Amino acid sequence: MKKFDYKNRKDITLLVEQEQPFDKGTSKKCIVMIDGKKYLFKYNYSAIDGEAKQQYFEENFSEDIVELNGDVSEVFSYFFLKRVNCDYCLPYDFAKYKGRDGCISPYFVDENSKQITLLNILMLKDKGEKLGKLLPLDYEIKQDDVLSFLNEFIKNSHSQQYTHSTTSILEHVGEFCKTYNLNCDFKLLERQINKMVIYDFFMFNFDRNWNNIVFIVDGKGNLKLSPLFDHGECFLMENFDRSEQDYDWDGGSLEVGITENGRLNAFENNKYFNGQNIIATDIAELAKTDCDYKQTLENCLNIDLPQTLADFEKQYKLILPPNYKNIITACYNMRRDKYIEANKKLEKRINKALIKN
Repeated sequence: MKKFDYKNRKDITLLVEQEQPFDKGTSKKCIVMIDGKKYLFKYNYSAIDGEAKQQYFEENFSEDIVELNGDVSEVFSYFFLKRVNCDYCLPYDFAKYKGRDGCISPYFVDENSKQITLLNILMLKDKGEKLGKLLPLDYEIKQDDVLSFLNEFIKNSHSQQYTHSTTSILEHVGEFCKTYNLNCDFKLLERQINKMVIYDFFMFNFDRNWNNIVFIVDGKGNLKLSPLFDHGECFLMENFDRSEQDYDWDGGSLEVGITENGRLNAFENNKYFNGQNIIATDIAELAKTDCDYKQTLENCLNIDLPQTLADFEKQYKLILPPNYKNIITACYNMRRDKYIEANKKLEKRINKALIKN
């Protein structure tokens, strides 16, 4: 299949003053310095190398895929988030570096700050308890320890996914801040995480795993949520280059839910197995409690997606292949319909309760 070729991307090769390796995540990345500022350049999936990454690619994607355009999903997801008035998302733009296509974003961790993922928070506690001592924030956790920790979690929870609710995340972060004497605005954090779930739901994002929930600890001991980033798998990015017969419409499970009910979305053999129904209901209930959440929800529900796609093409002077636009539209419509269905059921339940009382 002919790959998407965007010719107007900015070539940053001659602008880069310094390059640093960056080995976190599956996709290939590097940190580049431009005009004294750090940026993260993320290569498209065709640039995956190394035995482990190549194995991941072969296990998860069809052999006939020539190019997986994570840059399209990253840049469009940023465009989508700005259109629905998200004020804490990381900017992305198309770029080319040393002859390879990808996307670029500001690197949000400065020299005086530390990047702590939710996985780091969980593992520091687990590792510290096992060792019987408090570990430093920059304690290096080896990959073998990560795999052992995750395998133990799956074994104990009987889950095929790593799931958390907003409440659960706040509890773990609260314990973490108390242990390491850090400051945090928990009301703001709760609001941001809940909104993140709403955004992820409508963007069909099922890659909000423990490493994609990142906190920044600054030099003064303040902890806050990082800008929302890594949306390369939103809107079923991996299906862009597949035939329509190869689409996988299994719904895609979110890895973070708002309530404990939503947290059960990945567990088999329980009444909440249809995770998207329960999370859609959680979102509907959340919107009824707060005008800010209601506005966030309405922004996502009322976005004019055809016009948004047209504006995206106009701004970046590109023409998206029809299958790209079809998949993005199908993903959004599927989640929008799922929410509308869940909200109708919730309204019936509320009305029955009112009549009964």
